[in-house]
Amino acid sequence: MNEKSIAYVKGRFAYYYSSHDIELPPRFTKREWAFFYWDGEGMHRPVAFKKSADVRAFFSKMAPRHAYFSSAYYMNPEAPMEDKVWLGADLVFDIDADHVPGCQGLRYEDMLRSVKNEIKRLVFDFLMSDFGFDEKHVEVFFSGGRGYHAHVRDPRVLGLGSAERREIVDYITGRGLNYDTIFPRTHIGVRSAKYGRFVDKREMPEDSGGWYSRMREGVIKEVERLAEMKKEDVIREFMDVAGIGEKTALNLYSALFKEKDGLRGADRIVRENVIDIFPNDRLLNRFLDYIREKVKGKIAGETDEPVTSDIKRLIRAPGSLHGKTSLCVRRVDLENFDDFDPLMDAVVFGDKNVEITFTQDLDIEIRGEKFSFKNGETCDVPEYVAMFALCRGVAEIK
Repeated sequence: MNEKSIAYVKGRFAYYYSSHDIELPPRFTKREWAFFYWDGEGMHRPVAFKKSADVRAFFSKMAPRHAYFSSAYYMNPEAPMEDKVWLGADLVFDIDADHVPGCQGLRYEDMLRSVKNEIKRLVFDFLMSDFGFDEKHVEVFFSGGRGYHAHVRDPRVLGLGSAERREIVDYITGRGLNYDTIFPRTHIGVRSAKYGRFVDKREMPEDSGGWYSRMREGVIKEVERLAEMKKEDVIREFMDVAGIGEKTALNLYSALFKEKDGLRGADRIVRENVIDIFPNDRLLNRFLDYIREKVKGKIAGETDEPVTSDIKRLIRAPGSLHGKTSLCVRRVDLENFDDFDPLMDAVVFGDKNVEITFTQDLDIEIRGEKFSFKNGETCDVPEYVAMFALCRGVAEIK
């Protein structure tokens, strides 16, 4: 941004902060705060506040470009790191479009919809269902930029160290899944009592919850989907998703879709609820690797492990403005999750016209209206469009 643009945007940020309160987190006086201003000099930290009035006064005066607080609580939050004295930390998840497969190249609004689907799975399927966290201890915020944050403040997680937090991420991402545990063997006969050889059957457990149900439902869903695809497309997908060679992929296809005694392996999976239709455990495990990758979807790539396992992480302050979009870091009501639209609900500026000159093309749907601008075009636009374009660096005030 040029100097005129910076002055205008900073002034509008200051006006917003003078009339809107930051959503203060629990124990805000025990957290470190950090800020980027408009001078390009990097992050300013540590900052600490003693009372809520100090927070509002600071934001109104400084109009920060970006605002953060620590997930951690400290005895002395304003001190250098070695002297802070760590007291505990929220469990924080960051789902960002930069790492979501399939988001690259999407329009901004489409990208946000894709990321929203992933945070929904994380919160409802894993945090609240599998881990059993109460809704009152789980908060979700649109980041103001390209993703969402989930904060877990259940007292049981506040004292967890990095290793324990990493285990939570491992569970969510399906890392280290034990297939023999999820699909246990049941002895149904004896092939050789002398040598202790048994006839085994591997069924898919029903109504077991967690990864048990997730994998079982994934197997059924994928088998039915693959059955509708062309052979060459299935082979290619096996190779791409499971990272296997063409020969192994062909063997998987044969085990699933080649008829034996008038019945395909895929039919046995669906009708008999069994998984042992493969000629050996190696091939079965490759198939389950494929299922795991499909089931965990984009969550694995998106659950930013360094953010979650870091017990001293900085996270964007709810109620603050994102300096690269002008959008607000906005709370998402869990009871009305599907209704949240960041390009409606996180837009804080009004309709008054502002003249700007575009330095890049921009196509955006915001506040329910589609806009399209060309590089070099000068025009009057609603302020909420102008602020978005200026902060994105695709327009200037001349």
